[in-house]
Amino acid sequence: MAPTTAAERQRKRREKLKQEDEIQSAHWQQHQVSIFTAALYYSGFIHPVALVSDCLYHAKEAVICYILYLLDNIPSNIQQVEIWPDGPSSQFKNRFVAASLNVLEEKYSVNIIWNYFATFHGKGPVDGIGGSLKRQVFNQVKKRKCLVVNAADFLQAAKVAGANIHIQEISEANINERNLALNMQQVWNNSPL
Repeated sequence: MAPTTAAERQRKRREKLKQEDEIQSAHWQQHQVSIFTAALYYSGFIHPVALVSDCLYHAKEAVICYILYLLDNIPSNIQQVEIWPDGPSSQFKNRFVAASLNVLEEKYSVNIIWNYFATFHGKGPVDGIGGSLKRQVFNQVKKRKCLVVNAADFLQAAKVAGANIHIQEISEANINERNLALNMQQVWNNSPL
């Protein structure tokens, strides 16, 4: 059954980190990481990306930082970017993200088209990227090749697993720095109601 509330969908995006020989008390105190997945289509190919973070805060600050990272890593000759988020309105479908688009277009000299999938539209490539990545990391934990307790460990386990996904760790400090550098708080304060 699909999660029905924004909070449930947000919890779904967090990967609970597991240890092979955990005792029962450890099971109830598992650390989590956020996984932001994207499927970039250009040059005739799909380029899967996963951004992992210890920051569990999924609000506008994190979303904009993740999008900045994606825009930093596309070829410079791309003139138009179409974004199809499948997450909840608390993350993607709000006035703050809409107000941020002009800043992003100006910074990267691209035209950004922001589209929306209907709620509960079904599974897509980004769900497959996240599911595949989590399975590969958990398999490394089960084989006792990795101990995963944070985003850096998750990233390392994914590399050991040979995941064919571009993976990057994004720290909470990086999220704050990126938003501060673009003066995003002022943009959000001035966003229309």
